[in-house]
Amino acid sequence: MELGQQSNMGDSPKIESYTEYKVVGNPFFYGSTVKLNGHNYEIWSRMFMMSVVGHRKDHIIEEDEPSVKTGKYTTWKEDNSIVMSWIMNSVQTDIAPTLAFYMTAKHMWTFLRQTYSYDKNVSKILQAEEELLELQQGELELSQYFASVKAAYERLKALRPPCQACYKSILSRVWWL
Repeated sequence: MELGQQSNMGDSPKIESYTEYKVVGNPFFYGSTVKLNGHNYEIWSRMFMMSVVGHRKDHIIEEDEPSVKTGKYTTWKEDNSIVMSWIMNSVQTDIAPTLAFYMTAKHMWTFLRQTYSYDKNVSKILQAEEELLELQQGELELSQYFASVKAAYERLKALRPPCQACYKSILSRVWWL
């Protein structure tokens, strides 16, 4: 049965396999709607990975290229090209040339993480702590204020402060989180 044909059992189209469903549309346009601009790596990478995992291609970023170039290698090569195109389509034009000659999506991903991540940036952690501590309700409704505090706290958590004492110092001043 062709994709989208009516089945004898009902009025809805029958999809024969998961693979057929996943290739509907242009697979090269997935990725993140947020473009990496060099200053938004944390949010970009989270959104990008949601898409990659949702399309069951996270193994391309997490695992090395198969050493045996037979069998499943063809599928890996196709998936790698798709994920590479997603990365290229979700970065700004000034970042794209730095990725153009990488041969695997994993190498692209590693380069972007090493270049743009604030994972170990103590000044970014301190900035996030300061932002959290300086938040005031002011004219905001309580729900907006709480959402702002929660977002600032989640950004701080995502930066992974270097020690548990860092969390304790913040939590002692922001007791409701």
